[in-house]
Amino acid sequence: MPETAILPRLVVRGNVALSWEGPVPWNAVLDAVDRSLQEFGRALVWDLGGIERNRPNLELVRHFEGDSLWVDAGIRVAESVIDVLVAGAERVVVGTKTLRDLAEIEEARELTENVVPLLDFVDGKPWGAASVIALPPSDLLREWRARGTDTNPPEFATQPLTVADGDVADVPVVLQPGATITGTVRFEAPNAPELTQVRINAPAADDAAFGQNANARVDKDGTFTLEGVSAGAHFIRAAGQLRGWSLKS
Repeated sequence: MPETAILPRLVVRGNVALSWEGPVPWNAVLDAVDRSLQEFGRALVWDLGGIERNRPNLELVRHFEGDSLWVDAGIRVAESVIDVLVAGAERVVVGTKTLRDLAEIEEARELTENVVPLLDFVDGKPWGAASVIALPPSDLLREWRARGTDTNPPEFATQPLTVADGDVADVPVVLQPGATITGTVRFEAPNAPELTQVRINAPAADDAAFGQNANARVDKDGTFTLEGVSAGAHFIRAAGQLRGWSLKS
């Protein structure tokens, strides 16, 4: 059984986060998410605007594009998952509380693997559409757990194949782990942004390449590690709060 991971949750509504002490302003929200990402490696955003009114605030997601941000934006239909992923989320949490039908989860899985189903409860009972309530919670959880949520570095394989006028059988495909790229970011002038605000990604230079776009947050000492990079040519790009700055080499 995989080791249990701690996933800190941030509850937001519009441009503020909610806490026991009251609303938290935008800048403090950004700092809280940033600290969570540095300490735990990923964070969960629970967007009440999306959950209650189907109006999620994707500005927060765009700000942390490339980071391991999991987002519950109140998904109603499968197609909405793509909007959240395009905004920059690593995973979209699909809760039963807002789904129009349980079948939307399977349709979302056909669109992307970056979906995490969530069985919501209220007053000790499953919360959701009739198709959710009709099934025993244990059956749903057993099925979802069997599918798993793979957060390990991906593996890749390429196998040249020529097909003539007949069937091809017993094709060997050997998977290999992606490469790891390490490096250092530095600024050549004073008054530079905080290094921890910088994110590095490595998109493939070849449009025909496949696999996830590896990304990493820069540590306080300027170092970064990209894991699970597929074979082939890649660009190294920097993102974050870098207004007025560009990548030199």
